[in-house]
Amino acid sequence: PIDDEINRVVGRLMGTPRNRRRSAARRWLAERVPADVSHYREAVVYLRHHALHTCLAVGPHCGVCPLRH
Repeated sequence: PIDDEINRVVGRLMGTPRNRRRSAARRWLAERVPADVSHYREAVVYLRHHALHTCLAVGPHCGVCPLRH
């Protein structure tokens, strides 16, 4: 499942408006993460950690974002 934190990170990386992020985030992950469950879980854990420490809902730290490039 795509939670709010992962939705925020992926949406920002894609430049997607907030109201369209959830379905776009699912597609984005499906295109980039192998279908294997272990890879998907690893990606979700990394993205959630990134959301909670760098890509904050208020005051994101885009200047130091390792995913931005």
